[in-house]
Amino acid sequence: MVVLHVAYREERERKYKAKHGEETRLYDNPGQKHGGLWWTYLMSLFLKTAFEVTFLYMLHYIYDTFRLPRKVQCDVSPCPNLVDCYIARPTEKTVFTYFMVGASVMCIILNLCEIFYLIVARVVTMKQRGSVHTNTCAKIESKALKLHSLTELESVRF
Repeated sequence: MVVLHVAYREERERKYKAKHGEETRLYDNPGQKHGGLWWTYLMSLFLKTAFEVTFLYMLHYIYDTFRLPRKVQCDVSPCPNLVDCYIARPTEKTVFTYFMVGASVMCIILNLCEIFYLIVARVVTMKQRGSVHTNTCAKIESKALKLHSLTELESVRF
């Protein structure tokens, strides 16, 4: 998703340059994570995490645990009655399953850490911009008040 979004932005940048000249730019950096690209990246992290959790749940639901049994009793057709079915190499499959579950859990943890980092970094950036904006507004207001008081003083003199 993110790669497609960056490709889309680069294509828009190319068309904008073709229309308005090579010197102009639509984006400062088409690959920078802000605006729509930030949201696309965040949504892709949520989707990846949801897929990992869903597949872990499905694996646990199918086997009632992450350990594969040596013997399964089934009565599914074409078997006429309850039959013992043996799983080939259950220990090897259990080890592989644990490895797969461990890798999935690590991916989930890393995705959650990255989501947390992105949101916290965005909040901090927005707070800093808000305080800078507030300081700028306060400076402009104080200059306007000084200018207004100076004009009042000049009008009183005349």
